[in-house]
This record gives sequence, structure tokens and C-alpha cells, in this order.
Amino acid sequence: MTPIHEIIKKIISDNISNKKFLFSYIQVMWKYIIGEKIASETKVSDLNEKELVVVVYDDELLKVLSKLNFEIVQKIEGILGKDIVKNIIFKRGKRKSNVKKGSMNRQERAEKVEAEPIIQSEFIKDDELRQLFNKAYAQYMKITKLSED
Repeated sequence: MTPIHEIIKKIISDNISNKKFLFSYIQVMWKYIIGEKIASETKVSDLNEKELVVVVYDDELLKVLSKLNFEIVQKIEGILGKDIVKNIIFKRGKRKSNVKKGSMNRQERAEKVEAEPIIQSEFIKDDELRQLFNKAYAQYMKITKLSED
């Protein structure tokens, strides 16, 4: 029996030219790629020509993540497959006022990023991976429907 992560990587490789699908999947998987606390301080903003744009809400965190660009790209390749993201552009942005700010202060965010093993992929159970994939697919369908209207 083929593991679900292999099936999902096959689906992703079959849809490599579908930017909306890949973007939706990266958005859903972002907290597993970068870690939940850091994900709460960032937002996946765009995917163009294998270049991922991520908005970062803190200057110190922006500096640290920019230095870890290569490692994060490697982690994305490990979780999602190769040839999806070749570079990440981290840019400073402001948090929308209706979004709660994380509990970490600037120093804690910087220390957390440096201490967090970004290169190592998290193990995601098959059932959870299946649910995440379904969530990403539903998000993709919503985006597709909105662009058709």
C-alpha cells in the first residue's frame, strides 16, 4: 500500500503548473514548514515563478528568516517536493488589526527561530496529512470559483 504522503507528492507533481493549487497547499502547510509560532508571525502572500513571497510582521524575525532562506526552501522541498519553490522573498508587512498578535515579544521570536530546527521536517501522520490536503483542495476550489465569477 502506498503511503498518503507519496500519493500527495504525486498529485502535487501532476499539478506543478497549477499556481493556485500549489499556493493553497503551501498556505495550509506553512505552519508545518516553519513552525506554528513563527507561522503566526508571518503570512504566505504569493507564489510567482517558483518564488514564494512571505510577509513578516516583525523586523527582527524578518532578519532571521531571511538568513534561513535556503534551509526553509529545503524544508519545503522535503515536505512538498522539489521544483515548487526555489526562493523565498521575506518582506516586512503590517498585521491586520483584526488579527491577534502572538504572545512572543521580539527577542523571544528571534530566539525561537534560531533555536527551532527548521531544516528537520516534522512528521505528519497520514490522517492529518489527508485532512490538510482536503483543506488545501477546498481552499483551491474556493479561489478558482471566485476567479471565475
